[in-house]
Amino acid sequence: MTISKKYGFSFAEVMVTVAILSFGIVLIYKTFFISLDYMNHLTSRLYASNLLNNKIVSLQQQFADSKQIPFGFGQEVESVKLERKSLDFSFITNFKNVEGLENIYQLDVTLSWLENNRPKQLSRSAYISSDSPSFDNLN
Repeated sequence: MTISKKYGFSFAEVMVTVAILSFGIVLIYKTFFISLDYMNHLTSRLYASNLLNNKIVSLQQQFADSKQIPFGFGQEVESVKLERKSLDFSFITNFKNVEGLENIYQLDVTLSWLENNRPKQLSRSAYISSDSPSFDNLN
């Protein structure tokens, strides 16, 4: 009776190992690309939020300086280059009187853009009074 010693791995063991490793690598790449997509979305959204806040402050400052509602703004487009891509941010502004309150106006600003061929939108509202303090001390 001779006992033969077997060295190495069988073909089936190698194939199972390759399959498991391939599946793991695919999952890692998928997770990486999903994370990259989220990071691009958050970068665009952060920039859009900053643009939106700047627009509201600008309109508030303009109203405080002139004491007149800046009607006729409607829709404006601002192109921005982010990470080697150009994004077009579209502003829609709307001023309206607040019913029942004198000299108080509601400012609605909506910012829209396309991200990976999907429409995205961010909106903010602010209330402005003709008796508002000046914004000069904010800068």
